[in-house]
Amino acid sequence: MSSEYHVVVIGGGHAGVEASNICSKLGLKTLLVTNSIDNISKISCNPSIGGIGKSQIVSEINVIGGLMPKVADMSGLSFKVLNTSKGKSVRSTRIQVDKHMYISCSKSELLKNSKLSILQQDVVDISIKKGIVNGVILNFGGFVNCSSIIITSGTFLNCKVFVGSDSSNMSRDNESSSSFLSSKLKHYIRGISSFKTGTPPRIDYRTIDFSRLLEIKSDTPIPFFHKRRKDITFIPCCWQSKTNLKTEYIVRNNISKSSIYNGLIDSIGPRYCPSIEDKYLRFPYNSNHTVFLELECKYGNEVYLGGLSTSFDFSTQSKIVRSIVGLERANITRFGYAIKYDFFNPKYLKPTLESKYVSGLFLAGQINGTTGYEEAAAQGLVAGINCNSYIRGISPVLFDYKDSYIGILIKDITSNGISEPYRMFTSRAENRISMRQDNSRYRLNDFLFSNNLLSRELFLLIKNERSVCSSFINYSKSCFLKYAGINESFFNIILKNKEDISIFIKKPIISNAISSFGSSINIRMFDFIESEIKYSGYYRPRFKSRPINIKRRIDFSKIKNLSNETREKIIRYGVCNFYELGKLKNIKHACIENIRNHIYKYYSD
Repeated sequence: MSSEYHVVVIGGGHAGVEASNICSKLGLKTLLVTNSIDNISKISCNPSIGGIGKSQIVSEINVIGGLMPKVADMSGLSFKVLNTSKGKSVRSTRIQVDKHMYISCSKSELLKNSKLSILQQDVVDISIKKGIVNGVILNFGGFVNCSSIIITSGTFLNCKVFVGSDSSNMSRDNESSSSFLSSKLKHYIRGISSFKTGTPPRIDYRTIDFSRLLEIKSDTPIPFFHKRRKDITFIPCCWQSKTNLKTEYIVRNNISKSSIYNGLIDSIGPRYCPSIEDKYLRFPYNSNHTVFLELECKYGNEVYLGGLSTSFDFSTQSKIVRSIVGLERANITRFGYAIKYDFFNPKYLKPTLESKYVSGLFLAGQINGTTGYEEAAAQGLVAGINCNSYIRGISPVLFDYKDSYIGILIKDITSNGISEPYRMFTSRAENRISMRQDNSRYRLNDFLFSNNLLSRELFLLIKNERSVCSSFINYSKSCFLKYAGINESFFNIILKNKEDISIFIKKPIISNAISSFGSSINIRMFDFIESEIKYSGYYRPRFKSRPINIKRRIDFSKIKNLSNETREKIIRYGVCNFYELGKLKNIKHACIENIRNHIYKYYSD
């Protein structure tokens, strides 16, 4: 091991892997320190990548050169397109992955970087001299000199595991907690607090009655990475069931046995991933909650119970599982648990994710109070890219929140701070119509090239693709076809199409029209073309918003389509007009638009 590194990355989770990968790719001598080389990029909870708002982030990570999209495609078991009943701007891809294959593929890709070293060890402190980092201190007295540090410790800082009335100073799957590092960091970084999260039990595949479950079959969406695996074969790996009145009875009668409700944990948990206890107590009128059964690996026997996160004691967990249809004889292989962990409020970070008070110290991932693999990976990339800028003394790379979901993520957490675990949604984007999954490589092309994050060869290739797509759209307006008995332009045919494009473009009349264009159009390009045509009417300049009386009193309870998160903030802070609403932090843009439209309709003077 070298005695001097440009950057040391602490933690081998999704943020740490992306940070160390991009740093080494950019030419920095990088050391990744992890407590387990075997658990690099570990899928510790839900065995999936993507989802609503998240796949848009993954598509941007792909353009930048991150590992997550490629590894997800390589290890995918099932592929689904979500939000298919809505417009393409909010449709999202979700890949159910083989968690063991994900780790091996990620490690394999990571080790291709010659400037990257990996060390299995615990970091117990960081060395700072005159407000600038200069090294990390390892357990057993080891010291590594470095010019910068990226901390991506996830939920390991001072974490405790809770099951029923018991707790243990451990992390996920009985791994060790980084309590000593947490106690040291609070002297250097402001805004330390704690959140909670949890995970559901896993059950034995062989003890499930699949005849009573609904199988969720895979789609064939366009992959995150550039090319789909040719060897992919879809196997049954996802099923659906529901809780019932019996489940509700068990939960309510044993609620004092839950760590969340017996007073052991007082931290805030993720709003959009509630435990089964929270579901029954927060939504008392619903006895049937969906449970997704997801196979965790192709050649294993463990099944993840999505939607059944819990901190009940072992006995109660067994009763809950066996109360569900199809799981009457199910055996638990791993029990669920809750985790309480320390995080640092990211409002004390610069938009580069560098500390405002310690030069060369960057934080990324769940240590910043976010939740989700995808949000963590995006932060790892941002921290790694700007760590390179810091080392080389060049201008930082700042993603625009008006043009990227990564930009929205960074702006939200660093400008407004965190009051609860942060999750990305498409509703947070003001320009979500133009910030789609299908156009990530086109809208970020110029930005990435100007910041030396894209080779000239790839830049010109993407630019040429975009030009070909524009030419095809013009061609479609002048190309007339007789389709479904009607003679009309190819443009209008695409505009009205409701079929999956993989089926649509295989129709002889359509494939002939595409081949007649003269340039090669692949399915990825046609996906973008279809979106551009369907949203063309929405790209026209809007009229300037009408002025409103921002201090006029508003009855927010009468406004439809507001998220519970927004309603709770309005009530908590006593907001009574649009002016006070503007002071609230991290309000989804879609909610602001709904409120504005309500004011125009009912409060216009």
